[in-house]
Amino acid sequence: MKKKKITFSSSGGTPAMVLFNSLIEQFGKNDIERIAAQIAACCSTAEVLVNCINNSEGILLQGNTAKALCFSDGILTFNADNVSIRENTLIIT
Repeated sequence: MKKKKITFSSSGGTPAMVLFNSLIEQFGKNDIERIAAQIAACCSTAEVLVNCINNSEGILLQGNTAKALCFSDGILTFNADNVSIRENTLIIT
């Protein structure tokens, strides 16, 4: 996957900080990587998704962006549009 990035200039900084704060306010999250994943998904007309593949070894989970699935400190975190919890059950649609 080819990654693209936005670099905020440190010279002056005011326009960059206005943009950054506006993005956080509009998306309701303080996670710029998740915001970038959502913007990239919108640009490609795709949702941030987790795909499940059932094979002989178990269930394989794959995210279509870098932030759909995160594994850190022994904890797997889902951050995708097709993942929800209902009545203490993880639902992946």
